[in-house]
Amino acid sequence: MPSLYDKTETTLAALGVKGGNPRAVVEMVEQGGIGWLKARLGLPTASYAKCIVTSKGDPRKGETRNSYLLKLAIERVTGRAENEHETDAMRRGTALEPKARAYYVWESGNEVLTSYKKPHTDGLFHRVGFVYRDDERRCGCSPDGLCVDRMIECKCLLNKNHVKAMMSGKPLTAHIPQMQMQLWVCGMSVCDYVLYTPPVYDAIHQLPSAVFTVEADDKFQAALTEHVAKFTAEIDAAEARIRGMA
Repeated sequence: MPSLYDKTETTLAALGVKGGNPRAVVEMVEQGGIGWLKARLGLPTASYAKCIVTSKGDPRKGETRNSYLLKLAIERVTGRAENEHETDAMRRGTALEPKARAYYVWESGNEVLTSYKKPHTDGLFHRVGFVYRDDERRCGCSPDGLCVDRMIECKCLLNKNHVKAMMSGKPLTAHIPQMQMQLWVCGMSVCDYVLYTPPVYDAIHQLPSAVFTVEADDKFQAALTEHVAKFTAEIDAAEARIRGMA
């Protein structure tokens, strides 16, 4: 009998999530792989939600928004992901994310659901590949992990930003649109923001890690419904204009 891991797509409920968006479609791909790049090609995603809305849910204006819109329109036309420069902070986040997820399980006691099995191996992945908000597949997100009643977002920041977030006791402003859009896509009410820094041999020099809980904001969610739809329509128009130039 085929198992969950034999499928190419599934639902949040099939992964074990309770109360999530029943219309969401989950692509069973490995984040960062070719299938994942293809799944999100030309689509607005939560990782770039700050290019669509501000931390207060207002529509973003200016070059940041326009540049992201053009990037997605070009991807649709060329069928290729636009390359982005990988910073030291991004490399650090990718390398430490599995440890951050393990820290979260230990700290919270919550199980992070297994969402993907690498073909022909015994390797199980706890990051969801890509989640479309519905079967129209017009936008989506790539959560760092899903639990039964919540999602997680792991941040392994460089020390200055890590301490800044720790001292404020809440997520950095730049991360709010991302988490609110993830909650909006998946129809969930809670996201645990995991601030992780790796252990050092000398405890006196150890920076603390922490978990902060972020709740879905109804006003922000309504703003996303409006502004993501408008943004996607503008991508359609830009794509049509580029194709018309040929």
